Amino acid sequence: MKIIYFLFVLVICTMFNFSNALAQQNYTLEDSYQVYKWSYAGDTIGSAYSEDSSIALNPQTGAPWIIFKDNSRKLQVQKFDGTNWISVGNLTDTVGSSGDDNDNVRPQILFHPDTHEPFVAFQVTDGDSDATVRVKKFSSGSWVSVGSDISQTNKNICSPEIKIAPNSGQLYLAVTGNGNNCSYYDGNEERDARIYKFDGSNWNLIDMSVISASVTKARALSFEIDTNDNLYLAVVDKAKHPNEVSVWKNNGTSWAQIANSSNLVVNGNANDVSLEIDSTNVPWVAVKSKESGYDFLSVYKFDGLNMVQIGNYAFEEQNGVSLKNKSRISFVLDNLNVPYVSYAQKVNWPSATFFATKSFKDNKWQDLGISRLYNQSFNTNSHIAHGNNVLWATFKNEDGKISVVKYFQETLETGSWWQPKGFEHLSWQWQLSTPVDTSLNVDMYDVDLFDTSETTIRTLKNSGKKVICYISAGSIEYGSARPDQQDLEDITPSVIGHTMENWSSEKWLNINNSQVREVMARRMDLALNKGCDGIEPDNINAWEVDATNDGYKTGFNITEQQQVDYNTWLAEQAHARGLSIGLKNDIGLDSQSSSHLLKLVDYFDWALNEQCYEYNECDIYRVFDNANKAVFGVEYNMEPNQFCEDANTHGRYWMQKNLNLDQWRFACQQTSDKILKTAIYRLYNTRTGVHLYTRGINDRDKILERYGDFEFTDGAPAFYASLSDDGTTPIYRLYNKRTGVHLYTRGANDRNKILGKYSDFEFTDGAPAFYASLSDDGTTPIYRLYNRRTGVQLYTRGVVDRDKILAKWSDFEFTDGAPAFYLQTVYSNPKMILKLNLQCELCFLKFI
Repeated sequence: MKIIYFLFVLVICTMFNFSNALAQQNYTLEDSYQVYKWSYAGDTIGSAYSEDSSIALNPQTGAPWIIFKDNSRKLQVQKFDGTNWISVGNLTDTVGSSGDDNDNVRPQILFHPDTHEPFVAFQVTDGDSDATVRVKKFSSGSWVSVGSDISQTNKNICSPEIKIAPNSGQLYLAVTGNGNNCSYYDGNEERDARIYKFDGSNWNLIDMSVISASVTKARALSFEIDTNDNLYLAVVDKAKHPNEVSVWKNNGTSWAQIANSSNLVVNGNANDVSLEIDSTNVPWVAVKSKESGYDFLSVYKFDGLNMVQIGNYAFEEQNGVSLKNKSRISFVLDNLNVPYVSYAQKVNWPSATFFATKSFKDNKWQDLGISRLYNQSFNTNSHIAHGNNVLWATFKNEDGKISVVKYFQETLETGSWWQPKGFEHLSWQWQLSTPVDTSLNVDMYDVDLFDTSETTIRTLKNSGKKVICYISAGSIEYGSARPDQQDLEDITPSVIGHTMENWSSEKWLNINNSQVREVMARRMDLALNKGCDGIEPDNINAWEVDATNDGYKTGFNITEQQQVDYNTWLAEQAHARGLSIGLKNDIGLDSQSSSHLLKLVDYFDWALNEQCYEYNECDIYRVFDNANKAVFGVEYNMEPNQFCEDANTHGRYWMQKNLNLDQWRFACQQTSDKILKTAIYRLYNTRTGVHLYTRGINDRDKILERYGDFEFTDGAPAFYASLSDDGTTPIYRLYNKRTGVHLYTRGANDRNKILGKYSDFEFTDGAPAFYASLSDDGTTPIYRLYNRRTGVQLYTRGVVDRDKILAKWSDFEFTDGAPAFYLQTVYSNPKMILKLNLQCELCFLKFI
């Protein structure tokens, strides 16, 4: 087993011999996992003398990708498939100069936030001079250049940092340039801080005159872009004495200095800086410096006026332990704006170099672990990246190869993730189709993790909404072509089971397989990377299928205890990442027994159910009600007046939805009032070209089943009508015994005239079908047309539909001169009654 030496520092101020402690304690990352929650990601990468690695997380899959220089100074890009590292394309570019011992040649990798394309930026040279910077992206299976190389005649271009503006998608590149070479410790060469903007063909230098007038010898720089596409640049100026750090902001038109050494306190000469922008668009900087021969690593946050130091020092030299001179620091913030720093530190005796990582928690800097680095004079830098609460690191290990490790934060404080309660009058939307309609005034969206873009998730979160991301945690979805589908197929065919009932493109997975669980863990990583607040894991009731379904089985004979173990594992993994998680559908075999839910309720933050009212199973959720945990649900085949009153009474959040979970929704009122509305569906007659409206799902489906001329394509009710007489007019439903369909007419007089004249009609309801308003209060006008041939009435919605019928069918006439009544086209969300402003009257038609 590969030995990596670790130090666990319990109290930073404890006085002991640091180097002796290192010599006495040997740790492995596996052993430290129980303490630090570090673990290796696959085997070591590359060969001896590989170096200069950096890491980025694929926003689509959550998987880490790294770029590094091999022992021939050739670039390599590899991605992690959950088990192995796989090469991506063939760059073949030669990086840096032979024997480089500085970090200005470290290549960079990042992903486009929307297209998910990987980009790399790196310095290339044919010798020890005339270095240029090159940018490439991975497209159609190969690496292609993005514009021409950035170069200066007889000059070097160093320290490339590529960034992509989150809103515009604009590509930028920051470099230092105009120097004699890229070594860290040159004499008096001049280097400008420069930023280039890509116009689709060329890299164009943006105006840096204000910065250039102040910073004449840019020893190091760091570049970031906030969520409003403002540019930030932090620069170490070697021309100042001591070396000065300054921070600059560009608001789209000009640069302004927001911090320098007068308010950015640095102990002596600064020699490296790393800049980050937090979730509130506040800049932070980590500064590596040296004073009187001693090393310091400090982190600062801008408070609007000054840079305020965070804690004391992330690193302060003591007891023979110093920062390695020729290495750079790496600095990131997680989704809770917790800072992390990694750095190379050197122990004088025995002579050794270590990679260390710290985070700032409980108002102090805390060690996350220390790993033995390659003990040579070459580059020993580490690089860290984060998927919110999950930290990744890459470094050159003691064998001279590249290691990648993954760190989970210690158990987060309970309540730091979303935990919705009952009776909070929460509104929500569940839309798994795309594009997602982001315009609804609701508290929470439940969307598909893979199909929903990071931009959409960011849009929802910026408007104050919680975003829950759907994953299938128990099946492989062939029809959806998930990006990690191949990962599941490559494990072993035996983990893929039988086809799921009613879903021919999905098959059950063996939830007891550890590699299946690794894929699900990466899906949760992706949820973090994309900014989800929680996950909705589907198909986590396989044991019910194996125990009850004679026609369909999973193929694995999953037991209840195995399901409980897997579901609690999902919950623990979600919470380790700061994600909220809901229990989806897994209620047990007996709808009257709460024993199964009692095993799970403490692990899950809320529950989500489909059709428990239809199957008379909702009482089982008393377990979640009693724990004051929210229960969300939908019905597909029931009318709101059949379930909303009970859902509201118990403080649950229910909707009527279409089975394909598109934009349409009917949300129950979150009050104790009874639901006094009914849905009216519109059916189209392909033979006559007119529409028939019928009340409720049952009537709709009976007509569709009996009469081949009718079809239902709207996907949702045409409008909603009141079931109570509150000063409105009654609408009666008559049945045609010959055709089997219904006719609606207004008022008792019209009803009686039709019954007296046409023997085919009968009235058996005994009461009005619904009530309609006679005043225009923002609702939709319904017009009544008279058929001179048959003598019956036809109702149609809107002026355009009315006139179209009159023009096409000569039997109809309109003599009322005004609408017959008014109806709502959309009813209800928990906050208000929505009235649809019809902009496309032809999208909805006629009413008889």
